[in-house]
Amino acid sequence: MIPAFLLIFSAAAYRITTGLLIHSGASWLSNFAPLAAIALCSAAYFPKKYKFSVPLITLFISDAVINFHYGVPLLDPQILIRYAALALVGCVGVFLQNRASLKTLLPASIAGSTIFYGVTNAFSWLNDPGYAKNFAGLVQSLTIGLPQYSVTPSWMFFRNSLISDFVFTLLFVVCMNLGRSTEKSPLMLLIRRFEERASQQYQAQKIGGFCHLYIGQEAVVTGAVAAVRDDDYIITAYRDHAHALARGTSANACMAELFGKATGCSRGLGGSMHFFDRNNHMYGGHAIVAAHVPLAVGMAFAIKYRGEDRVTLCFFGDGAINQGAFHEALNLAALYKLPIVFICENNLFAMGTSVKRSTSLKQIVDRAEGYDIPGEIVDGMNFREVRDKIAEIVDSIRKESHPAFLEVRTYRYRGHSMSDPASYRTKEELEKYRLDDPITRLRAQLTREGKLTNEQFDLLDKRAKETVLAAVKFAEKSPQLPIEKLFDYTYVDGAVAAGVSPAKSGESAAGTAAISEERR
Repeated sequence: MIPAFLLIFSAAAYRITTGLLIHSGASWLSNFAPLAAIALCSAAYFPKKYKFSVPLITLFISDAVINFHYGVPLLDPQILIRYAALALVGCVGVFLQNRASLKTLLPASIAGSTIFYGVTNAFSWLNDPGYAKNFAGLVQSLTIGLPQYSVTPSWMFFRNSLISDFVFTLLFVVCMNLGRSTEKSPLMLLIRRFEERASQQYQAQKIGGFCHLYIGQEAVVTGAVAAVRDDDYIITAYRDHAHALARGTSANACMAELFGKATGCSRGLGGSMHFFDRNNHMYGGHAIVAAHVPLAVGMAFAIKYRGEDRVTLCFFGDGAINQGAFHEALNLAALYKLPIVFICENNLFAMGTSVKRSTSLKQIVDRAEGYDIPGEIVDGMNFREVRDKIAEIVDSIRKESHPAFLEVRTYRYRGHSMSDPASYRTKEELEKYRLDDPITRLRAQLTREGKLTNEQFDLLDKRAKETVLAAVKFAEKSPQLPIEKLFDYTYVDGAVAAGVSPAKSGESAAGTAAISEERR
């Protein structure tokens, strides 16, 4: 959203600058301030708390500067009516928020300009004694205006507004789409090369604990992330490196976390299974099978409770579907019609146990039927199929809140974890799925369509390798988290002395909790 915010601030600066030059013969320039478009686009794209606040604050700041310069009170009725008009235009944007695009917003910008122009000029007709209070006076206010405005008659103001609002809307949509490539081959390559390098570093004993790789499943999370907004929520299980990278966490922060360094995305305290990035709305990384599914439902409940139009994506493996917490969570999601997509990454094995031996169902998706949740099966080796299906579901959820379930059939090329030789499957089976590599498939699709050459792919692959190698160097040079910081993220602030556990300090866990409660 940053490019879009900068565009709005630039428009506000333009309005202030041209407003201060009105008496220099450049008054016509001020007509090009795209006020209606700012209100329309903000309401259509921004999260709830920014939809109306951004355009109204922008108008207020520019009004405050210009009015101070000319000694005009801010509470002038003609100025206040602009705020009401912008709010009305913003309602059009809210109506389009679930289908915002160039196709819908460019025509809406014309409607927004007309609404803003009509409301403000009609108010001038009612409020200004220079206009006759009849139909002819109304027509005059909407066309030529009063004689003192002959240099820039009303019709010219309307024309200029139409142009500026149209151009601003075009630029705004472009800004919102910056960095949101619909084809994620660079990201899939980054994930693949990151996991390969993580494997090397684990074998070199630079990474401790467990380490679960995502190699082979890249199309699932990249397709899902391509289908949602930056402010939607994502939560997953312990195979989480790719989810953090796909959500925007830097390779440096991810690798540093694997190395247990203070610069890691969880300050080096989480390790491979506990990646977390609140700024990018990636809420873990959870080691206990299915334990995060109720958390995901809680996040979806918060969305609905606050009246937001966000969606939660909850990823989990096929091994999670037989856990009690999973069933409790689906029941609540269905009961409260929560905005959540349950995404089962079915890679055919729960650790080393085939899904055919662990689950009585022929199709995992049938689990959803028992809770009256719509479910579908998706080819998890096909990026575009994953992206398009999740986009379709998310669009439906934004229109009317409800849960959905996807069984995404995929395959991991490595063992369950780095310590797993994967001897429970045959070489023939592995080779069969390697021939359907999701990266190779997307590359072939883009090549056939003339969107990607072999040279371009090789360059993307080279950049991915360089990024990951730089991440390793960053992690190696990063500092360890000081031992005295260990309990900063374990106990309530002030509950125990830094670096001293309750047991060593002579306090029981209950005593520590009691002390914490007293200090609140």
